Amino acid sequence: GSDTTETDMDYLLENNVNFSIGLCQWSIEKNVRFVYASSAAVYGDGSLGFSDSDELTPKLRPLNKYGFSKWMFFMHPDLRHWKNQKRHHSNTKSFCFVFCQGLP
Repeated sequence: GSDTTETDMDYLLENNVNFSIGLCQWSIEKNVRFVYASSAAVYGDGSLGFSDSDELTPKLRPLNKYGFSKWMFFMHPDLRHWKNQKRHHSNTKSFCFVFCQGLP
């Protein structure tokens, strides 16, 4: 993980984007629950609101590199495919994003 004040974008890409994508892919392969702890930083200044709508996410403009790295995970091209493949439950992005797999 990384600190919300981290400014090294290479570090954030490796830890908040690539590592998270790898964990998500692993959870799908192993059919285990994946819990993604995101950040309110993805919402930017809040002027667009705080909805978790998939339609809103591309319009969000995080205010710092940390928030941008968390936003990048949500914008990953395979994320919609993964969500459509598996039953999921989504709490607000500021708290967590949960893929529930193998649940009734």
